[in-house]
Amino acid sequence: MRRRFFVDEVRSGRAEISGDDARHLTRVLRVEAGQRYEISDNRNVYLAEIDTARKEHVTFRTLEKLAPPAPAVAAPTARSTSSAPQSGTVSSTWRVAGFLIS
Repeated sequence: MRRRFFVDEVRSGRAEISGDDARHLTRVLRVEAGQRYEISDNRNVYLAEIDTARKEHVTFRTLEKLAPPAPAVAAPTARSTSSAPQSGTVSSTWRVAGFLIS
């Protein structure tokens, strides 16, 4: 699984991250030109390669648009809310991507 970074926009196959976010990428994650990551503008997801990685500015070049991920399937189950039998006391529990949500 690749890391995914969020950008404000992808225009003409290019995107950028600047400021504190770029500093985090270059100083903490130590990204370098030529490395590939997923980027998203919250509309589409792309496979992208880093063109430049400078202290406060990282630029990406998109390589391909990726298919959207399949939606998580929620399967409802019923369970009692207490161990003592009570009539009409049932709540829904949902299993989404391995997590139980009540």
